[in-house]
Amino acid sequence: MHFTSEMVGYKHMMGMMDYNDHLRIQRKMTAKRIGSKSLITRFLSSIELQVRRFLQQTMNSPENLHKNLQYESASFILDMAYGYRTDPNGHDPLVDLVEQWMAEFCDAAVAGAWLVDMIPWLQYLPEWFPGAGFKSTARRYRTRYMQAINIPFDFTEKQMAQGSQKPSYVADLLNENPGPADIKEIKYSATALYGGGADTTVGTLSSFFLAMSLYPEVQRKAQEEVDRVVGAERLPDSHDRENLPYVDAVLSETLRWMPIGSLGLPHSSVDEDEFHGYRIPKQSIILPSVAWFARDPSSYKQPESFNPDRFLGPNKELDPRTYVFGFGRRVCPGRYLADANLFLVVAQSLAAFHIRKAVDSEGKDIEPVVGQVPGIISHPTPFQCSIKPRSEKYKELVSETDIEHPLEKGDSEFIEGLTLNTSN
Repeated sequence: MHFTSEMVGYKHMMGMMDYNDHLRIQRKMTAKRIGSKSLITRFLSSIELQVRRFLQQTMNSPENLHKNLQYESASFILDMAYGYRTDPNGHDPLVDLVEQWMAEFCDAAVAGAWLVDMIPWLQYLPEWFPGAGFKSTARRYRTRYMQAINIPFDFTEKQMAQGSQKPSYVADLLNENPGPADIKEIKYSATALYGGGADTTVGTLSSFFLAMSLYPEVQRKAQEEVDRVVGAERLPDSHDRENLPYVDAVLSETLRWMPIGSLGLPHSSVDEDEFHGYRIPKQSIILPSVAWFARDPSSYKQPESFNPDRFLGPNKELDPRTYVFGFGRRVCPGRYLADANLFLVVAQSLAAFHIRKAVDSEGKDIEPVVGQVPGIISHPTPFQCSIKPRSEKYKELVSETDIEHPLEKGDSEFIEGLTLNTSN
């Protein structure tokens, strides 16, 4: 992965890093702050606020579902990692920056896409040489990556210097008076939280809305559980989770039915190995077939069907969380946060909305194409669906967000002047 790791610079990012002291330090940092279910409870109120804003945006503009999901995910992670408040009107320059960076990361990290990975000496070609366009691409991607690392971090430092910072992952670590070497690790670990959580969350929740439009009987059963347990006077929250096993199973089945990382992140063998008679040379690139794990008939009965009941009862099938969040030393450090956020979006969307297939001008259902767009993060093939409030009462509950949480001005003005900082 020479293009990704060396030329763009992702070798410092947790998911792409060799097993070394830098990885151990970053994992220790994240484990200390968000490495368990109990540690993430301090962030649940932030998750709930962003989910409520997502419901409101989606009720008002259901045709912008994908954009609304992107904004919900970005807003929560930027708040959690840096204490940064996004613009409440749905357009924020820092969100735009990190979304551009994530798109470039997904392009850069596709295994086998860059010839220089197989022939490293190509890196020494001059940029003007025919076929060497990858060098200008790497330079452009690296600049954006450095901006995504430095701008939100510098924002938090600036707020701390003024005494106006909000609690966040970065602020907590900076309060420990780290040295210059540790500051670099804080920067990279914070960026990894966004890189590992933003686009993956959008892909998973897009799959959820697609599944609900295709399987109305599943949606109906989940809504009946919400109505029975929570009632119609409020929306479910994180404390209701243990009493909503079917809703939780809907999330589990979404993770399994359409895993967003079909081949996971590329790994490399540190030594020569053998597996079932296959020789694996040292430094081989290994791609875990997450899509196969999710469709393995020895683990799942009728794996092509969307059936949350497979995770209930005495004979539960394999929990997809054992593989969709990665493996070993590179398991997703923010998996507990991601899972909490995913559950709340799923539960509150089921409570508030009827999700159905879109219809054409003649009132006929538009059948969505079930598939995924290839990539290191695989989103569902673009689809349309109908999203409407289940009742006037739920419409009121969603609309109350602005009353309970009045809109506050975002922090975008405080990143002005930080955009030129592209150094490592």
